[in-house]
Amino acid sequence: MPTVEIFTSCEGIARYPYLSRPDTKFDTEGKYKVDLELHPDVQEAKDFLAKLKGRLSKEFPKPPYAALPEGNKFVVRFASSYKPKMFDVYGKRFPEDVIIGAGSVIRVAYTENFYKGFGGGINLYLQAVQVINLVEYEGRDASGFGFEISAPPDEDVPLPGDAPGEDNLPF
Repeated sequence: MPTVEIFTSCEGIARYPYLSRPDTKFDTEGKYKVDLELHPDVQEAKDFLAKLKGRLSKEFPKPPYAALPEGNKFVVRFASSYKPKMFDVYGKRFPEDVIIGAGSVIRVAYTENFYKGFGGGINLYLQAVQVINLVEYEGRDASGFGFEISAPPDEDVPLPGDAPGEDNLPF
């Protein structure tokens, strides 16, 4: 059986990571994926983008990356139908209950797949992720939905209806 070569990306910033659970928005089976944001003024990122560009040919001209509209940044898409293995910076398996959030600094291990359809290009299949600096996904809190947040009352100060024999019932 032929061995598939595994490549490793440079460090980048995770955008829209679906690494702990698959994205099922456009695919009921789900896809594990992450967009890796790179800044080409960083030498390691510049070298990585040049390596990807060097893999293109007349037969496979479509790159697996795109320039971002907000300036001098690029994004590289990695995806897979299978859950990637995840490791911390020390090479230990990453806890299953921690969800890697956008803004985390990661490296990606991937395989390449060249395709001829749709003009030809390269897919980068996600194999594993190394988390360099975690930004844990926690979802939105109340302020994220536009609610004003008040400080909780001191426990010693009685609230209306807390006095003995008093209740807030309207009847």
